[in-house]
Amino acid sequence: MGNRLTFEWVEQFIETRFADPEPEILCVRAYRAVASVLLSAAVLQTVEPSKLQQFTGYHPAFIASVAWNMRNCKLWTATGYDTSRWLSASGEMNDLFILEDVEVAWGTGWGPDAEFPHDAIDTYQVYEDLVAQSTRLRSMNRSET
Repeated sequence: MGNRLTFEWVEQFIETRFADPEPEILCVRAYRAVASVLLSAAVLQTVEPSKLQQFTGYHPAFIASVAWNMRNCKLWTATGYDTSRWLSASGEMNDLFILEDVEVAWGTGWGPDAEFPHDAIDTYQVYEDLVAQSTRLRSMNRSET
């Protein structure tokens, strides 16, 4: 029986590969979430938002913001995600190039092929809004009980 890829493995890989002295800061968690979506897309070989949402458990709005930024810059296409700049066939990763893709997905970078240059979705803002919404809902649920 082979190993089954899990999102926990993806998260652990991102945390280990890109260690941060303050991992609980919201922007660090959001940045790692973006990196986790990209790595998940690469290993699952899909850019289908519903499949990425199901695998990662992230909110559809968060996945959609990542997808829009990646598609706008033509890093995700109808044929998938070309990871050859940062992931070799043997599994070696070029950290510099994956981080460039994370910047695009984050909404702060774009490539020369961007359909709408300078018109990115602020993925951090989407993440922050979703965290705030979740916090409000938990607070409301606690006050009702």
